[in-house]
Amino acid sequence: MTTPPLTAQQLSSLLDILADPEHPSFIQALDRLTELDVATLTPDLATALQARLQNTIAHLTETSTLTAEQLTNLRRGNQALKSYGSK
Repeated sequence: MTTPPLTAQQLSSLLDILADPEHPSFIQALDRLTELDVATLTPDLATALQARLQNTIAHLTETSTLTAEQLTNLRRGNQALKSYGSK
């Protein structure tokens, strides 16, 4: 099953949630992020999401609120966004 592309409003909401690891929907936002097809984003949006995700990863690494597998998945998503955003 293919996940439909995010709208600009959904992406904005996702970015806001990812900026706050204490947000009640943070884990759901991470799940949504893992389903995200970066090809549906513009390079600018991918870069914005990657920057936000990089900050989130740094915070979560310090606080250890996620499992090693979740952090690995975040890092993989971050790298995919970084690669796509630099095109």
